[in-house]
Amino acid sequence: MKKLFLFTCLSALALTFNSCSDDDNKSNETDGTSGTVTFKVNGVAKTYNTITVNPESEVSDGETFEWITITASPEGSASEFVTFELEKEAVGADASNYFEYVENNVTYYWDNEFNVNTLTNNNDKVKGTFSGTVSIYDANAQETVTKTISEGTFDINR
Repeated sequence: MKKLFLFTCLSALALTFNSCSDDDNKSNETDGTSGTVTFKVNGVAKTYNTITVNPESEVSDGETFEWITITASPEGSASEFVTFELEKEAVGADASNYFEYVENNVTYYWDNEFNVNTLTNNNDKVKGTFSGTVSIYDANAQETVTKTISEGTFDINR
């Protein structure tokens, strides 16, 4: 009986060590996405390395529209991140029609002074630059709050 108990304990211990791996800390390993989104907000440098790329589509009047939604954050933060959309496989200054920056759970949206230039956009890689102003209307203060985003780059392997 003692041998059976000892064998059971040793088996459980061996399974415990074999079931854990050190690859749990690799960001985005499950979907294969890697890369960075870097930029400055009012002169403060930001680097976001937790990135998701979600393909999306919609049918309108018989025509299918396809795009990817990219969300990037520092270490998976839920209170600070950027989200932007790119038309599937489109490049150039007209490939994006949406950009938002979230800081301390406050969402700032792009305005007419915002530019996204997509250089590479395919199933393997998305790369480009962005800059401009984002803003939100503060109803309590009755004013628009703006933030300047500069030197923005995204370089994402899918």
